[in-house]
Amino acid sequence: MASTNRMSALLTRVFFPRVATTDLHIGHALNKILKDFVCRYEALKGKRVRFVPGWDCHGLPIELKVLQSMDKEKRAELTPIKLRKKARNFALKTVDAQREQARSVTTLVPIRPRSRGER
Repeated sequence: MASTNRMSALLTRVFFPRVATTDLHIGHALNKILKDFVCRYEALKGKRVRFVPGWDCHGLPIELKVLQSMDKEKRAELTPIKLRKKARNFALKTVDAQREQARSVTTLVPIRPRSRGER
């Protein structure tokens, strides 16, 4: 059985999209649980399974969330570069919060602290 696992195709499931705009909610839990079921089922069939967490940390949803948190005067003086920096900081803070919230959920996904070079 061990040689079968090494020779079998690697099945990779990314826990995605988990948009970094809010705290975790039941939709995130359902997504994670369903993907965990699939990974466990495939592992029982002898496939090698890799299940990695991932976040959607770019684009309009995060920028909109940042803009909604600002008053009209501050939005008027905002440049695209400043908006991107604020959105990046917001996303990183939200990802850290979601990571902490997800630690209590037991699945195959390892929720690890962010490494220094990780975005």
